[in-house]
Amino acid sequence: MEKTFFAKIIYFVLISTCFISYSFSMKKSYFLPKANHHITIFSSQKVPYIEWIAKGTKKAEGRVYSPFFRKLKVDDTVVFYNKKKDYVLCKITYLNIYRNFYMMLIGEGVENMMPQTKSINIAGKIYQSFSGANRVERYGALAIGVHPISSKY
Repeated sequence: MEKTFFAKIIYFVLISTCFISYSFSMKKSYFLPKANHHITIFSSQKVPYIEWIAKGTKKAEGRVYSPFFRKLKVDDTVVFYNKKKDYVLCKITYLNIYRNFYMMLIGEGVENMMPQTKSINIAGKIYQSFSGANRVERYGALAIGVHPISSKY
């Protein structure tokens, strides 16, 4: 009886461990197309960045030029995705580095970065409101030129 009880406990622990490690090993990529890079993006009904990129309205995505983004290369593929499993797969057409978000907006054109606004002041404030935006002083800003390939939103 003790052997059976311990065998059941060992079996339960092994199965639980396998399930937990499988759950943690499942990456976001199970619902995303294959690409060189996977990058999260905020997108909502009010500001549908994924839809704008997919339709070609938003021609460039702005980011802090942190060490993570230094890995990007022209002609790489990138998937921008959100928590709702919406995504847009793009080819990187160019990478332009700027001193800050305002310089990026001037260089790229506000309408290409933030189609919902024509004001550089409002667009700049939006970029500065994103999480981690304060790092732009240290790293600079990056405009990622994107050409949409496929999407789901």
